[in-house]
Amino acid sequence: MIRPVTLTALFLFFFAAQSCTKNIAVADSRSIDGIVLTSTIDPALTFRPSKEFQFVGDFTMTLKDTALAERHHWVATNDNNQIQKLLIVQFERFLDDVEGEYSFSVPSSEISGSNYKFSPTPVSLGGIGFIHNTWALDHAANASERPAMEAAATLALLKEKGYLIDDELIMSRFVQSFGENNRHELIIFYFEPLSSGGKFLKEFPDGGPPSAAYDTYSDAVTTRSLDAFEIVFTAK
Repeated sequence: MIRPVTLTALFLFFFAAQSCTKNIAVADSRSIDGIVLTSTIDPALTFRPSKEFQFVGDFTMTLKDTALAERHHWVATNDNNQIQKLLIVQFERFLDDVEGEYSFSVPSSEISGSNYKFSPTPVSLGGIGFIHNTWALDHAANASERPAMEAAATLALLKEKGYLIDDELIMSRFVQSFGENNRHELIIFYFEPLSSGGKFLKEFPDGGPPSAAYDTYSDAVTTRSLDAFEIVFTAK
């Protein structure tokens, strides 16, 4: 069983760098047509959210003077601008003068607790295997504790655009490395408010043992996240 101190390390192995500043122009290699994202490099792809989503903006951040990340955001809302679903696509790469590569320690068996689940089996997106995990979290607290990281910048963007989002969320995340020497990374995030499933974070406390309740809920959210978008890779 994975305890709380180990859980932090598990989430950190997905990232070779952490966030720093924001508001650099988004690269010319990415474009949005309506809600459809097209990337021409690293990797080249078309990302098409389902029709319930609308595109709300993007930003670029440096990550501790080590890497550059672009984040693109889509939301599905109710009539009160309350976010019911949030999609984020993050392109990340090491800076040219920084050595490094993105590598991931894939568990040999499922790793889970009361509020998270890591799968040892890659999830196929557009014919490419992605590492996948879910996590129930307090998104606002996470952003407050790490004000220079991506989560805080995303909340600032959503607030600026006039959207409301619950603090208690569940995330389904897909990640894979790309490019020569694995110096590029693609991460796809899907978030839902726990309240939309009639759930509360207190039902999934940090450090608790694996539970059938979280396992069942996690699987349902994963299914909905896969239904939320289509991705086609135009080059590998």
